[in-house]
Amino acid sequence: MKEDYDVFDCILEYLVTEGYADTNESALVIMANMSEEWRQSIVEADERPENINSPAHQSRDTRSDRQKRMAEFGSARLRSAGQMVKGA
Repeated sequence: MKEDYDVFDCILEYLVTEGYADTNESALVIMANMSEEWRQSIVEADERPENINSPAHQSRDTRSDRQKRMAEFGSARLRSAGQMVKGA
């Protein structure tokens, strides 16, 4: 189900950011009538490495809960290590 939501969100954001739709509501109308080929081409284009920094791609976080917790743990550990160095 998460993958379906990501695909839906990806296509919706693409239509708005690329100017095909002015609002999310307009994008929904387009999505309801778009071909499967166009839908697939949007998803495939979004997954290319050169599109990783696009606004539509950056707005969603596809990491698992465990990955998010580990990243938070790593950031906190780096901050505390930096404070220990400053205090020494």
